[in-house]
Amino acid sequence: MKLLTIILFLIAFNQSNAQKDDYIISLVPNSVLESLHFSCSEVIDARHNKQNIGFVYKDFVKKQVPAQLEGEFTSHLKKTFDKLIPNKETQLVFIIRYLFIAEVTAPQTEQAFCKIEIEFAKRIDTNLISLGIFDSHIVSGSTNIKTINHSKKILKGFEECIQKFNKTNWENQEGILIEDINQKYNYDIENVPPKGIYLSYGQLARKQPLTDTSFKISSHNTTKTNQYYNIEFKNIDSKYVQYVSNDTNIYLRFNNNSIFIKSKHHGKYIYFSNKIPTNASRGHFFGYSGGLILNTERKKAIILNTKTGRVKVVGDLTLFKLLKPYPEILKKYRKSKRKLADKEKAIIELNAKF
Repeated sequence: MKLLTIILFLIAFNQSNAQKDDYIISLVPNSVLESLHFSCSEVIDARHNKQNIGFVYKDFVKKQVPAQLEGEFTSHLKKTFDKLIPNKETQLVFIIRYLFIAEVTAPQTEQAFCKIEIEFAKRIDTNLISLGIFDSHIVSGSTNIKTINHSKKILKGFEECIQKFNKTNWENQEGILIEDINQKYNYDIENVPPKGIYLSYGQLARKQPLTDTSFKISSHNTTKTNQYYNIEFKNIDSKYVQYVSNDTNIYLRFNNNSIFIKSKHHGKYIYFSNKIPTNASRGHFFGYSGGLILNTERKKAIILNTKTGRVKVVGDLTLFKLLKPYPEILKKYRKSKRKLADKEKAIIELNAKF
């Protein structure tokens, strides 16, 4: 009995110490979104990783610790949304697909990142009907880690997701039945999504373009080896647009302006290749891939993973992981010079497996 008591005490002690090491965040909205015609009835936590919401530096020392919302995750967010959005007759379910914050330190600056994905749904009897998944990518810099405010970034990300959703014709959508709350994307790798503007990867995967806007594509600083495209939009702020389809290719937003790059190959791994422009936001791709991509003068292979919705620069390590289940493709790549053309050929062969 004494042994059991000691064991229980040690478990409780370790849990208490672990919680003390966590960075606790409390969300307190200081503004209200008055113009919306809906409010939040329920919050569902559908994150793949529910252990924390990211990692930050605590107590101004170079030691990263897990970040957590204060109290229970869904109840904290429900209270947050209740303060952010006044109660309306139309009640929607907010499904949190992704919420992650992080910090990157450099000799002269600190950068903080926040990525959020929210799926908005209506509940009919016991069924959840999805009206779309919307995301936000918040990047900010500071010369002093003490001035980084993650609470403000998370609230800004929530507002951006909500405003993106609000700009759609959601009230007249039939929506899509959510059969499995844990299945986020079911992308059709055989067909390019229909022509249109997409505010998130969720919309792209579910073939739900905006219906009340149009666009015009033109070349921008195009060379023989690099192609950038400027896209002009009607009735929509360009900063909200993440993807554009012209029925043949997918255009991926590349920086904080209206500059996009065009896909070269379609499949499970949608392939792009380009030089990352010098005017790209440092860490712009963090929100997509979960990893920092620095500006570079060299042309890079880039993929959009249609299973996860993440964009990533393809290096040797990434390619080895993708090709490990297919030793014949991996063997050919290892024997190659591992140039850009070799990476492209490997992705083409990999896509043929699906």
